[in-house]
Amino acid sequence: MLIKYYTEIELAGIIIRDPVTALTNLAVVITSIWCFLQFRKHDMGEVKRTWRWFFLFLGISAFVAIIVHGFSYYM
Repeated sequence: MLIKYYTEIELAGIIIRDPVTALTNLAVVITSIWCFLQFRKHDMGEVKRTWRWFFLFLGISAFVAIIVHGFSYYM
């Protein structure tokens, strides 16, 4: 017996699995990019500059998570 442990929807012929997780990851990407750009505008000390890189890498990892969670049907 096969257990189905995910939810999937079809939009314009594209199957998206775990759509809520993919949308949450998209929100994290958008927020992370916004925070990265906000930190980039200001001249700061060494400690606060590291937060800029944190938000950049958080956004990159969340973008990869969109691909892994949303398009696992194709992988």
